[in-house]
Amino acid sequence: MRAALAAVIAVMVAVLLASAQELAVYRVVVEVETKSDWTRVAVEGFFASSYRVVEGIGAPDLRVDALGSEVAVNKRQYDTTLVVVRVEGWLAFTGDSVKVTVAKGDLEYTTVRVYAVVDGREVLVWNFTNSGVVPGSGGLNPRSAQLPRSALAAASPRTVKVLERATPKLVLAFYYPWYGNPQGPSRRWFHWDRVSYASIGTSTDYPLLGPYDSWDPRVVRSHILMAKAAGIDGFVCSWWGVGMFEDEAFARMLDVAASEGFNLTIYYEPIRGEREPPASQVVEELSYVLRKYSSHSAFLKIEGKPVVFVYAVEAYGRKPSFWADALAKVKNSTGIDAVFIADTFNTAYLGAFDGLHTYNPIWIRDHAAVYAEEAKLVKTYVQTGAAESYRKLWAATVNPGYDDRKIRSPGAHVPREGGAYYKRTWEAALSSEPDMILICTWNEWHEGTEIEPSREYGFDYLKITKEYAARYKGVEPPTPPPPTIAVSLSGNESSLELVLENRGAGPAVITSIELVNASPGFPLEPEGYRAYRLPINSSAYAVILPYLAPGERVRIRCVPTGATVAAKATAWSALGEVSSASLKVGEVAGRGAARPHPPEGGGPPLALIASGAAAAILGAAVAAWIAARRRGRSGGGQPT
Repeated sequence: MRAALAAVIAVMVAVLLASAQELAVYRVVVEVETKSDWTRVAVEGFFASSYRVVEGIGAPDLRVDALGSEVAVNKRQYDTTLVVVRVEGWLAFTGDSVKVTVAKGDLEYTTVRVYAVVDGREVLVWNFTNSGVVPGSGGLNPRSAQLPRSALAAASPRTVKVLERATPKLVLAFYYPWYGNPQGPSRRWFHWDRVSYASIGTSTDYPLLGPYDSWDPRVVRSHILMAKAAGIDGFVCSWWGVGMFEDEAFARMLDVAASEGFNLTIYYEPIRGEREPPASQVVEELSYVLRKYSSHSAFLKIEGKPVVFVYAVEAYGRKPSFWADALAKVKNSTGIDAVFIADTFNTAYLGAFDGLHTYNPIWIRDHAAVYAEEAKLVKTYVQTGAAESYRKLWAATVNPGYDDRKIRSPGAHVPREGGAYYKRTWEAALSSEPDMILICTWNEWHEGTEIEPSREYGFDYLKITKEYAARYKGVEPPTPPPPTIAVSLSGNESSLELVLENRGAGPAVITSIELVNASPGFPLEPEGYRAYRLPINSSAYAVILPYLAPGERVRIRCVPTGATVAAKATAWSALGEVSSASLKVGEVAGRGAARPHPPEGGGPPLALIASGAAAAILGAAVAAWIAARRRGRSGGGQPT
């Protein structure tokens, strides 16, 4: 199998290399002249190497930037001092023309001139002026024009061969391994706050898996199986430093991922509050990750090279040179040639990184237009002076919505629109023909960007993901077989045993039990199994079990707190197929075993195994019965 796979990959590489793209690259000078108080000039296919201010150096509050394909000039508001900036660089053509876009303030004008370097001389070949106001543009006043390749006919271009990478179409999801629960392996609350059965104080929505523990391998397995069923190939895991909570979680996740044929990598978080971590710390941390984890079979790789995503590369004013130096030191320190993908749309950072993405695209108004433009800029980027190089990678991000109002004031809210917003971002991403699609996020519950199943949305967003991932990759993941859950209760007045068994062909990724008039206790069997319990009210508990394999049985010790004990179990497959079972045990008395007690009014029988439509009917009947019993309480006492 491995030999066959290697042969297939070798053929793919050969085909891709044979289809390398050749770009005509011209040495040019872009001159920006402006009297407006600010201007932005974007030249498609342009890569700035240096710039100088030739006029207006004394303009009040003058700030000039020439990075990647954009030249920016800013001055004090309403200032009309003439400023002229000349930027040297290279201009690459993939077609017959490139687009030049000029935005500016409401005042005065901006003129762009392009000079071709011909036999060492600068020859003016094109110019464009934007003056006045563009109605309805919100003060941005953008105007565009096409710079034809024919304008540079007198110049001799340099041909650069851009080699394709053997990059499979990947769907990855940003993942947060930072949740802790005292009932889980971490033995503490972490990132969950003010937890009750009804709500979680720091979570926009409520996980169907409950307030879980990221160190729990069964939680991780459930997440991975759900992700795979939806067509997701891997998680990009938020990582905050050596020995931190997320580092320990990541170490625990790798073997689980390997056993399921799933990929993991880190999302390097370089922002650590107001104090900027020194460059030496960045080098040390990235080197640690590559040395410790990148050789693991589950660590994400492209062409055998480990892949690392880096968040907010422009934070603290870090320039491309900062990252070029840091990543060179990481390579020298580890001897590992890694692929680094940066969180920015500034193509100047492609001098240091292998690709670009944005983490959360809610700031974009027109995703399709922005993604199309950015994809072209990334894919046509050429390294200055290189005769050939590998094409840079473009990763497009999709997002279901956003709501951080529980953790920030006033916060921000982008409505989900019943899934329509998520679908629009997917359509935009697909139209840009990306190397990867990134989902923001699997489980960032604080900001409400999760697609992980929740009480509010169920499995809706996994089903949407499956549909679009299949369109992107041209292959649909297999539908997982469903679980079939069985539940039984036995015992006496002082102790009950609740037994859950999966008799189906597929795993239960989530199993939720509602237990009335009994308090769930420990130990559990099999030994080491983690169950997460929450009181629903004074007489009822919820118990959540992550991952129940086919044929697996879990026993939970319970203490009766009333004469009639009822239990309802609901289990979900990896794509949300439901199996339910319920029972009621009454007249817990004396030292003998609990005897069956049929519910009043012809309720559900003692023990059932059900799935599909029958499960839904059964669940509704049990819920109605429990509600009727609760309404019959007197004086706030427990139901009998």
